[in-house]
Amino acid sequence: MPLSESKYNERRAECDVALSIMRQYRPLRNLCTATQQDLARLSDPLLLRRARHAVTENRRVQNTAQALSQGKWHLVGRYLNASHLSLRDDYEVTGFELDTLVALAQQHPACMGARMTGAGFGGCAIALVETAQIDAFIEQLSVYYPQTTGLPLSVYCAAAADGVQYLGG
Repeated sequence: MPLSESKYNERRAECDVALSIMRQYRPLRNLCTATQQDLARLSDPLLLRRARHAVTENRRVQNTAQALSQGKWHLVGRYLNASHLSLRDDYEVTGFELDTLVALAQQHPACMGARMTGAGFGGCAIALVETAQIDAFIEQLSVYYPQTTGLPLSVYCAAAADGVQYLGG
């Protein structure tokens, strides 16, 4: 289903309403520049959750970038886990299948963190896994995910890199 037909536009509109309310008190360029004080001005619990996700997710991205540059992989994992909780509880864009996949990934001892990825309402998850344990990680998820959801599991392995680089001669 294209994003235009999903609840993604609904979430975006809710964030726009929250931003317009906060702008009544001070000028804000966007939700990512809002503070906890700005969030406290939202009396509607739904708008508060939506805006809180945007504000905290932006901070998590900044903190994750810093942790990556310092090679602090376990800290990156914690930010991934926190991001998934926010996407699930505040932004409400996950579902049973994604939550199951992320929970199973997070339960594996070699997984430092996991979260859904994409625009939500289905799709994919990412997991930060110790390289030496990838096969065991995939094997465990390949057993438990189909048992729990009735769906097959597809896994794509990737390695972290230092941005885009020219590989040609």
